[in-house]
Amino acid sequence: MKIPRHLKFGKLRIHLSSFFLVILGIFQHFTIELVILYAVAIMHEFAHILAINRLGAGVNYVEILPFGVTADVNDIHKSPLKHKFIIFISGPLFNFLFAYIIYCVYRGSYRDYLVTSSLVMGIFNLLPAMPLDGGRILQSLFVHRFGRIKGTKITLIFTVLTSVILGVLGTYFLYIARFNFSMILISAFLIANITAEQKRSDLIFLKDILYSKQKLEKGKAKGQLIIANAKSNPKTIANMINSEKYSIINVVDNNGKLVGTLTETQLLEGLLRDGKIID
Repeated sequence: MKIPRHLKFGKLRIHLSSFFLVILGIFQHFTIELVILYAVAIMHEFAHILAINRLGAGVNYVEILPFGVTADVNDIHKSPLKHKFIIFISGPLFNFLFAYIIYCVYRGSYRDYLVTSSLVMGIFNLLPAMPLDGGRILQSLFVHRFGRIKGTKITLIFTVLTSVILGVLGTYFLYIARFNFSMILISAFLIANITAEQKRSDLIFLKDILYSKQKLEKGKAKGQLIIANAKSNPKTIANMINSEKYSIINVVDNNGKLVGTLTETQLLEGLLRDGKIID
C-alpha cells in the first residue's frame, strides 16, 4: 500500500512533512514567526500566479512544502524563454519589493523579522537548485541552449552542488551555534527532491512529443536544421532540439553522405519507442 505524501483540497496540496515544522514551531515557541514565514511564502507564490495568469499560462495545483509554497504551472515548457524568466523571477522580485515597503512604512514590533524573512526568502529562491526559482531559471536557460535532456541533467548537477554546500555550511553553523539546523534540513530536502525532478523531466519529455506536432498546427513554424552522424546517440541529438523551433534532422554517414531525414517528432517517438534513430 502506497503511503500518501500529501493532503489534497482541490488545487491545494499540503505535504505531510510540513506538519513536522508546525509541531516544531509550537514546541519551540516560534509560532508567530512561522505564520509570518508562511504568509510571506504564500504572497511570494501569489506573485508567481499573477505573472502566470498575465502571460496566459495556467496553474495545475499549489503545494505547501516544509520550506515554502510552490505552484505547478500547466505546460510552462511551451512558453517562450522570456515568459519563463518573468514567471520565475516575479516571486523573488516581490520579496525584495515587499521588504522595502515594510521597512519604509511599518513600525511594528515584527518589522525587522518581516523585512529579514522576505529578503532571505527572495535570496534563497534565487539559489541555482530545483525546485527553487533560481534553479528553474537555470534549467530554462540550459534547456533552451542544450535541449531538455542535457539541460535538465546540468541543472540537477547544480542542484546537487548547491545542496552539498548548504549541508556543509549547515553542519558548520550547527557546530558553532549549537542550535540552527535549518540549512541541513533544506539541503536534505533539495537532495530528496532530485528524483522527483528527474521524473518530472521525463514526463515533460513525453509531452514534448505531443508539443512537437502542435508547433505546425498554425501552418508554419520557425525551423532548425540539425546534421547528425548515423552512429550518434539519439539522446545527444534530442539535446539539440530547440523548444521554440521545429527541427529537421539530416542523418549522414562517416563520409558525409545523406542517409536519411527525420523530423523532431519522428526522433522523439523513436527515442521513446526503442532508442534508435534509423531502423
